[in-house]
Amino acid sequence: MSVRRPIVAGQFYEREPGRLRKQIEQCFTHPLGPGRLPSEEPSLERVSLGFIVPHAGYMYSG
Repeated sequence: MSVRRPIVAGQFYEREPGRLRKQIEQCFTHPLGPGRLPSEEPSLERVSLGFIVPHAGYMYSG
């Protein structure tokens, strides 16, 4: 699998990994979000078939 280089890091989302993680966590804990972070425990119950990812800044796509 190829991974696209982050060409807009620092513009549409935080460049530094720790700050990016905090930004994403705030989307989960925000009143309009799910209210909690997802479990970090691996789950054997479901297999991800695809992902929906934002195409703009997280502050717009949340």
